[in-house]
Amino acid sequence: MKRFLAAVSLAAAAAARWWKLRTALPEDPTAPHENPTEAQPAEPPHPNAVHPEWCVVANLLPYPYNPGPKADYRSHRIFPAGAKLHVIGGFAGRGHEVVTVTGTNHQGRIVTSNITARYLGGWRVSLIHRPAVLHAIHRASSRYPAHRWNHRNLPFDSPEYEAVLRERAAGFQEWLHGSR
Repeated sequence: MKRFLAAVSLAAAAAARWWKLRTALPEDPTAPHENPTEAQPAEPPHPNAVHPEWCVVANLLPYPYNPGPKADYRSHRIFPAGAKLHVIGGFAGRGHEVVTVTGTNHQGRIVTSNITARYLGGWRVSLIHRPAVLHAIHRASSRYPAHRWNHRNLPFDSPEYEAVLRERAAGFQEWLHGSR
């Protein structure tokens, strides 16, 4: 109980400090008001800001990975069945049979894993906005720099990179599942 009360008092003190800083600089009523029609200078972007990027996305097929009654479907060890996985890249030496994916695991955490490509279906390209996923993608691509699909060093948010990824995703869908 003492630990709980100590934690509550620390939280209250932090909130009070925050409120004091927030209200410390009141607006001066004698200051001239700015004309709202004048153009305001744009603030520089935050250095840790994450910009959306194109990524190949696929869904994890339910286990067993063959046709059968849905009652027999189970989830994968790491990800739940049907999970949306962001495909970062593949191992070219093995013909991209194994790919690196990032997605939400059973506990709701963003994890990165290597998984067999035939376990994935519904290959497509999507613009990723979620910062946690983008940070996981950047972390994985920094670990294996040549691993991320990059074509002629195109920026990851360019339309040309999207076209390259669309072609690659359609190729995987056709190769693994026989349809586009």
